[in-house]
Amino acid sequence: MNDFFALFFEFLFDYDANQDLLDAVFNNGDYKMIGLSIILISIISPFLFYKVWDPIQKQLLKYVITLLIVGIIQFVVTNYVLNINNDILNLIGNYSSESYHMDPDLFIMTMGAISMIYVIIISFLTSRVIKKMSINNKYNPF
Repeated sequence: MNDFFALFFEFLFDYDANQDLLDAVFNNGDYKMIGLSIILISIISPFLFYKVWDPIQKQLLKYVITLLIVGIIQFVVTNYVLNINNDILNLIGNYSSESYHMDPDLFIMTMGAISMIYVIIISFLTSRVIKKMSINNKYNPF
């Protein structure tokens, strides 16, 4: 499963410049943790929108806010998962700005941003599927 989720992230990075960081994420199984959190949060997001918010008024605004909240949660989860990885923490401690390699802190933020984009896209698609299947929410949020 780690291999599957790694495909969605590794093609976005220059492997030569980020080999140590990408290997640290892969070897620790962090791709699996990040990928499962994306799926779990994407499944929870329609529940948050349709049940917690109860979108009777200002549906589109509440929908956008829900997607932003879900994205921020995923960003925090990804940063947490990567910041508890000892290999990445060692690379942060040994980083030199003169090297060709990417700054590990920037790498963590980039991974968080990428996973945030993925969770927003998947949450949007999940809500569209639920909207199509629902009788009461055919025109909700738009």
